[in-house]
Order: sequence, then C-alpha cells, then structure tokens
Amino acid sequence: MILIRQIKRYHPANFLILIIIGLLAWFGTFLSKDTAGIYFDPDPMPIYRWIYSGIGGPNLALLCKILGFVMVILQAILLNSITNQSNLLGFRSYLPGLFFVIITANFQEFQMLHPILFANLFFLIAWERISNIIEKSNAVTAYFNSAFFIGIASLFYPNYAYFLLIIALSTSLNRISHLREFTMIALGFITVWYFYLTIYFIFYNEFAFSGIDLNFSFGLDALKSLKPEQLFFLSYVGFLLSLASFNLSLYMSNVKIQIRRNLKFLFSWFLAGFLLFIFTQSGIEIIYVIAAPISMLFAIFFLNIKNKWLSELAWFIIIGLTLINQFFTGLL
Repeated sequence: MILIRQIKRYHPANFLILIIIGLLAWFGTFLSKDTAGIYFDPDPMPIYRWIYSGIGGPNLALLCKILGFVMVILQAILLNSITNQSNLLGFRSYLPGLFFVIITANFQEFQMLHPILFANLFFLIAWERISNIIEKSNAVTAYFNSAFFIGIASLFYPNYAYFLLIIALSTSLNRISHLREFTMIALGFITVWYFYLTIYFIFYNEFAFSGIDLNFSFGLDALKSLKPEQLFFLSYVGFLLSLASFNLSLYMSNVKIQIRRNLKFLFSWFLAGFLLFIFTQSGIEIIYVIAAPISMLFAIFFLNIKNKWLSELAWFIIIGLTLINQFFTGLL
C-alpha cells in the first residue's frame, strides 16, 4: 500500500502514481459494456448536442470513456499546476490532483463523457486567471478573462453561470473592489453569449436557449440514487472536511494575503457547488464541482497533520472506501 508520506512529495514518480491510480479507478468502466460512454441529456445545450451527435453512438462508447478519463486527468493536472504556481500548500505537491481523481472515482456512474467535465475544465482555467492577482494593473484583464471562461463553461452546463457571483465576491477578498472590475466581469460573460447567440442565429436563423433551466427547487432526491457505500464515503469526506477546516482556521490568519484570498475563494466555490446541488436541478454529477476545493483542503490537512500514524490511517480509509466503491459494491 502506498503511504501518504511518500506521495505528498513533489517527485516525478508521484505524477506517475497519479496516472496509474486514475487508470485503475477507470479500469472497470473501460471494460464494462453496460456503462454508457457518454451522458445522454434529454434537453442538452446545443454545443453538447453537436458533440453527442458526433460521437454518441454505441460503437464509440470506449472512445467517449477514454475522453472522459483524459478530461479528469487534465483537471487533476491543472489543479496541481494552479496550486503549485500559487504556492497554496507551502511547497509543491501532487496531492490535490490525486485527491480529485480518488474522490470522483467513487461515483462510477459518472465516469463518462459528461457536459460537466467540459464546464469544470473551463472553470478551473477561470480560477487560474485570478489566482495570482496582486496588482491592480492586471486585475481588470484577469477578471474579464475569468468571466469569459465561465461563460464558455455555462455553454456546456448552464448552472456554472452562478459562479459569476463568487468571481465578483473575489474582488473584495482582502482588498477593496472597484466598479471597473465588476464591469469587466459582466462584459467577459456577456461577450461569450453574444458571439454564441449571434453565430447560432446566422446558421439556424433563431436564438438557442434549449438546455437552460435555472429554476430553484429544494430537494435531496438525488441522494436516494446513491449506494450505501457511496453515502458512507460522503459521510467520511464530510468528517475529514470538518477536521481540515478546523485545522486550517487555526493558522489561516498567519498565511500570506494572496494565499488567504485563494483559500476564501475555495470555500466560496465549495459552498456554491453545495447550494447548486440542494436548490437546482443539478444532480450527483456536481461532485466534479466540489471535488476540487475538497481536494485542496484535504491536501493542506494531510501535509500539515503532525501525527503521521493518524494521517496514514485517514489515507488508508479513503483508499479502502474507494476500493469498495470500485470493486465491492453491495458489500454494505
């Protein structure tokens, strides 16, 4: 069994471990003939409808699964890149991306090409654009670019439009916000939709608003579809998340302002994803949204925990529950 103290180091071998764990996590999905390769959306956004019409056939199921896997790995790599570039952990590590792969691997029913994978990739790029804002001179461009990529994300998964609120909120995290920044956020998002609707109208002589459902409706019905093993895993993640949050609160005031801004942004990110799950039509696929901030908090927690035996035990439980959800469903 791989020990957490070994893989938390920034070593090329640990990047290889990330890829291997990802392949093992998707291995059953690759072999299964019963698992769909691409998500069927009865009311898709037009761009996803074009993708589905091109590669959505049963003969291309394996290709779709491979593309889904590649997108998950790309998001894990991007998460690591942003974390290390911004020095959010204090030193370089592959842990955030590794946790992202492991957490999402516990929900095999969404190991497929799904519109949320496209959207989440663009949202990570949006975060990267504002993660290193220091001077006012680069803030305006950064916020425009960030909102622009959120606009692209919303073309695949419309509920990502709500994340404009946390981008706007980030302008006031540990600094004074400016009206010009809010204006650029709005312009960045509107620009994407303006060109999208214009191009669609040119080709089809109509405006396309299919797939957009921004209605609010409280409910946790999606949890009923989860297996007991998945619910147990989520409970354990919630327990570790509480410990990680408490641990972070003890020294958060001592970290650099830029790191503090990003940590607050991650908390807003998690809260927004959780609220989307409760109050919108988003289902369990939202795990891809909240897995990124959870992975960051887990990485910080495991890198700073002083009791090495406790960290190894917590790590073994995560791996054990993941193995159960991968290969022994129905055990609980």
